[in-house]
Order: sequence, then C-alpha cells, then structure tokens
Amino acid sequence: MNISGANAYAYLQDASLVKRTNAGTTSSAGSAPDASSTSAGQASEGSIQTTDFTHMTRAGLADWVNAQIKSGRMSLQDSSTFVSMMVKIPVNGGYTGLDSQESVNFMQLAQSGMTWAQQNNDPEMLKHLQTALGVMQANQGQTAGVDLTV
Repeated sequence: MNISGANAYAYLQDASLVKRTNAGTTSSAGSAPDASSTSAGQASEGSIQTTDFTHMTRAGLADWVNAQIKSGRMSLQDSSTFVSMMVKIPVNGGYTGLDSQESVNFMQLAQSGMTWAQQNNDPEMLKHLQTALGVMQANQGQTAGVDLTV
C-alpha cells in the first residue's frame, strides 16, 4: 500500500477522535477511560483483558498488531493500514515514537478515513480501511490476555 505524506495523515490527525488521558483533559471523543481500562486499550474484567479499539493508545494498537502478526492471524501486508493509524506526526515535524498516553477511537478513525477516501476518489485507501475496520469489529471485545497473578 502506497500512502503519500499529506493524504495519509489528513484523516489520521482528526483531533475529535483523540482523547487525552493525561492531566484529566478530554476532547470531544468522550470521557476519559475508567479505572478498568489500561493504556493499551484493553479493558480489564477482573483478571481478563479484552480488546477495545474505541479506547486504545497508538502504542497499544502496535502491541495488538504485533501479537496478531506473531500468531499468524495477520500478515505484514494486512498490517500496513494499522501501521498508518499508529503514527502521529506533529505539525512541527519530529516523530517522537508511539504515544502511550492518548486514547484514540481507531474504529471512528477508520470510518473518517473511509469518508475522506470516498470524497477524494481513493478506492485503494477505501478498500484498505474497510478491511481494517472489519478486522477491528471482529476483534472488538475479544480476550486479549489473562492475568494469572495470585
């Protein structure tokens, strides 16, 4: 998948889809996650963690994608759309690594990207985002881990 600089990040930087969980501030994406949610976007029910793409950090998405690739459930090619969602490049430049503080609604981000792709006649990006959204919908709420600490 070939993603050009300006077009690729146009839909990824929509501030209304990102929540700040540090310093108690939130954007229009909703309220801050409750105490049962980890920074990786894995809600915890007792000792069972579930995947939540609506409240996940970019670092959490990277961890989830890496686990999918390692387990053979996702190919490197299929991960390319998720990788583009992980990256946040500030306006002033200077990539600083994957953010583990901001909670992002990646499902809404993909939907916004699909709207952008339709409006800009980019059927390839639309197809990739539709596939990524389908993967997220299929995995939303799935068990991501179990804490066996006694």
